[in-house]
Amino acid sequence: MLTTIKEHSIVLLKDGSKGTVMHIHLNKYGKPIAYMVDTGGEFGDWPSVTIDEVDQVLWEPNE
Repeated sequence: MLTTIKEHSIVLLKDGSKGTVMHIHLNKYGKPIAYMVDTGGEFGDWPSVTIDEVDQVLWEPNE
């Protein structure tokens, strides 16, 4: 089970790419439904992924 993913966490996606979570998309109840991940390309190319597409959290920021 994954820990809670935070903004600026570094994640490994199931497709093998790594990236930094730059934004968390929330539903109307405030629960995360997707994460915008900077995988190194241009801003418009950053994928938004669901929790099912994240393999593991490699690093998370301290609060």
